Amino acid sequence: MSLLAELGVAPWPVPAKPDAADDALLQHARYIHERGGRTFTVASADRQFADLAKLGDLEVIAWENQPVARALEKAATRVRRLPYPTTGAPTEPAPTAPREPTPTHGTTATSPARPEARPTVSSAFPGPMSALLAGLGIGVGQRLATAILDRHHLPRSPPP
Repeated sequence: MSLLAELGVAPWPVPAKPDAADDALLQHARYIHERGGRTFTVASADRQFADLAKLGDLEVIAWENQPVARALEKAATRVRRLPYPTTGAPTEPAPTAPREPTPTHGTTATSPARPEARPTVSSAFPGPMSALLAGLGIGVGQRLATAILDRHHLPRSPPP
């Protein structure tokens, strides 16, 4: 939350009613469109996001085998399917570290401590939470890029 506050990204509360978050996202997309935004990416299968295609290029991100509303799939410029994260054992053996040479002259070999594997976002936050975090990362990245471009008065690339 502090990172978002430092970037000037405030939480956007919505009423507790069906589709309130979707309606707020669509409203914000229209706001961005009014300011020149023409590329929209949604991680959703809901047909109401098909309306974004009227505003510019629409990319849809969905899990493999996830049903996507026909209207949304038809309206999208691109539908990107991601493999659903699993929490099972890896399918390939992990690479092994090179062995240390065996010491000579009566010394004892001690193997160096191997670093523990770091958990990935998808293993720490399975399911839709990893998609939400990815979307948050994209939003923060876009906000940072905009701030840098504005600060250094660099031209932004025109929409395709």
